[in-house]
Amino acid sequence: MEMTEHTNKRRGSGTRVTPCEAEMILCAYRNGMSKKEAAAVCGWSVTVCVNILKKHGIESRKYSERQHFWRKYAVDETFFDQIDTEAKAYWLGFLTADGYPANSRLLTADGYPATSRVIDIGLQRGDEAHLRKLRDALKSTHPIHRETRKVKGKVHHQSRIRIGSKRLSRALNKLGALAYGQLAGLCTSVPVNLQHHYWRGSVDGDGWILHALPPKRRTLTWMTGLCGSHEIVQGYVDFIDKRLGHPHEIYPHGKIYRVDYNGLALPRSIVELLYTNAHVFLERKKKAADILMQIKDRHRKCPYDGKYLETLHSKYKTWNAVAEFLGFPPGTLSPIALKWRRENAGVKHGVS
Repeated sequence: MEMTEHTNKRRGSGTRVTPCEAEMILCAYRNGMSKKEAAAVCGWSVTVCVNILKKHGIESRKYSERQHFWRKYAVDETFFDQIDTEAKAYWLGFLTADGYPANSRLLTADGYPATSRVIDIGLQRGDEAHLRKLRDALKSTHPIHRETRKVKGKVHHQSRIRIGSKRLSRALNKLGALAYGQLAGLCTSVPVNLQHHYWRGSVDGDGWILHALPPKRRTLTWMTGLCGSHEIVQGYVDFIDKRLGHPHEIYPHGKIYRVDYNGLALPRSIVELLYTNAHVFLERKKKAADILMQIKDRHRKCPYDGKYLETLHSKYKTWNAVAEFLGFPPGTLSPIALKWRRENAGVKHGVS
């Protein structure tokens, strides 16, 4: 009975908070309890704790400070407050790459309302290491989960991380990140010297670097591009035009937009702009970028005469091997050697 009376004490019931109780309430609050929980330690209402804090000149904890005590997993909630490093610009671009609702990199978990405090990023299983990079950048201890989903009869193996943080979500939305079901907007808060990192993140998130066969063409070519909202894609085109002097058209692609840069010289210039001396990147696309950057211009004039090329051919056996030795693309030296043979022998010879 005595315990019940003690826990039901309220201000105005004829009792006063003793110095010992006040000290216990302060200690509980300082150790991470809320004002209501700290007051309840001695059976008082939340108003008592508020008055004790005021009497001792102690300010109530801010939301971010309260979360520090409540969090199960750590995370740097100030990461996106100011975009002033390569990593911050890159991850902002990656997270806002596109806002298509079916995409797994939405800033809200699947089915959550627009006010969600959850950042939900899912990638194919082979890119799981990239999620670990993001987790390290945010100084997070959140686990990465592996999932298997079946979409239209096709099985997809994914890795996913979910980070709950009201402050991070607010900062991302303020910078142009999207709420659930809405397309991303272009971020205009990235400093000029960091914009190529921002766009590298966008390309890693929802772009491509491929050596493939374009539609309605018969030869392989290099292709790079980006898809997303009209604002995002147009911003990327304007960035490339400003830096490289190559204006380009964008076109609708379902509910979103896309831009394609095909060929050799222009795609190579773009990946050199985005990936040269980069420290944060998606490994898979960085490898494709490195291959493209190492390719020499197919139309570069060969400074060697046919006789020297014939000597190398005798040593390396094939013209592609000679081209690789001299730093030329495959298939560029055999026509030169054939022309030299014709001029010097007066007959046509097959070139292997």
